[in-house]
Amino acid sequence: MSDEQTRPEPWKQSRFSWFRCPHCGVATNRATSRTALSKQPPRVVVDYQCNSCRKVARLRRAGLTHVGLPVAIGLAMVYVAYTLPIDTGPWYSPASLAALAVLMIVELALTLIVARLTKRFDKCVD
Repeated sequence: MSDEQTRPEPWKQSRFSWFRCPHCGVATNRATSRTALSKQPPRVVVDYQCNSCRKVARLRRAGLTHVGLPVAIGLAMVYVAYTLPIDTGPWYSPASLAALAVLMIVELALTLIVARLTKRFDKCVD
């Protein structure tokens, strides 16, 4: 770890985080990972640890995968929520709340699908 990089977080296991180990090929939706921020150059570094072979892999384009795409999907869902023609009355009506709940589920599903399609990992020799 260099002076330009913050201390990485401890290893955490998260739900809904897809990972395929480039070392042994095992895939899981409950990945063990940690994140570190680099100051020079500014970037996000995300390391994943395989629960099967215990080797470490690094996520390619972590800033785009963990920040850019979720923000873009969230903004798209906010746009859809505010332009959705709901003529059922006020925002707190049951139909409006149901539509917002559906949008939240769609946003989660889209985020998981996009993450699954865009995540690529490199082998680490750390």
